[in-house]
Amino acid sequence: MPNGRYAVVDLFRAAFYLVVLVGAAVCLFALFGRVAFIVFAVCVLVAPLFVSAARKGGR
Repeated sequence: MPNGRYAVVDLFRAAFYLVVLVGAAVCLFALFGRVAFIVFAVCVLVAPLFVSAARKGGR
């Protein structure tokens, strides 16, 4: 069971990453339009699948 202090740190880290991702998405949408925003959103949603596969050793 994780320590309570580390759980709070993880929560703040996740919130920070979320803010950065939303900021990047807004900037991409403002600069390049809807297509860039959709591509960015798909990449953000699919990236965890590739990370988990890489941690398992690929195939």
